[in-house]
Amino acid sequence: MTRFQLYPFLCLGLALVIGACSSRPTADRKDPPAGATRAEFVYQIATSMADQGFCNKAMPVFVCLAAEGTGWEVAAKRAGQCGPLAAISWKPPTQSARANQQIIRRGRILDISINMTFEESPEQVRAEGLRQLRRAANANWPDAQAELIAQLSGQTNEAQREAKLWLTRYDANPRRKIYGGDAVHRDVRERLKTVAAPASADDSNWTSLAFTTEALNEPECDQLLGKRPHRNAGPKIHVEDDSLEKTRPRRRIGEDPLSSPNEP
Repeated sequence: MTRFQLYPFLCLGLALVIGACSSRPTADRKDPPAGATRAEFVYQIATSMADQGFCNKAMPVFVCLAAEGTGWEVAAKRAGQCGPLAAISWKPPTQSARANQQIIRRGRILDISINMTFEESPEQVRAEGLRQLRRAANANWPDAQAELIAQLSGQTNEAQREAKLWLTRYDANPRRKIYGGDAVHRDVRERLKTVAAPASADDSNWTSLAFTTEALNEPECDQLLGKRPHRNAGPKIHVEDDSLEKTRPRRRIGEDPLSSPNEP
């Protein structure tokens, strides 16, 4: 085989090596993100990033989506699932990272990069992951309960007692029967078999909580999801013919623009 015949194979091998060493998540050409809404599209990108091992980038996106409330329990669960991995790969946010607040590349590479306040330390990342899991677990989301049990079962005695409490709630959760199967691993159940639930816990009357919206006050979340900041409805300064600034209240929607604001 001549060198000219070998050339295509060398190029293919080089392309595979470059792709394997890529530091950015890539899109699946056979199943690209195709969300009906911007939020769904963003969720599919974040899911793809997490599945490729980029939990440090995907977790903030899941947290943004989970703040939208009902219907986004799955995002809270994915944020909590990413928490331990994102904490392990944690790096201090750099100025260049802050400058590149959002990167969405269509085509072969799909990448979102945003910074949030909980990313100041790996401990805060882990804590935020557990907080998101507890939010979804309290809303009776079975997969979130199972993930929370798995993470707490390998920690301190107090955490294991909490895990035992959630295991009781998970086993009594009617939703898990709808989804089918048992998401709590056998080894986890064996580990918790001799653990007592918290003495102060009375689960006989426990009811789930609504998965409500959260005000994160994170501008990059609003930018990512295409939200516009609320306009200031306060007084408006204008200049009269005498060149003096005066305050005039903003008109209400539907008000006649030619009428005086002081008219009844």
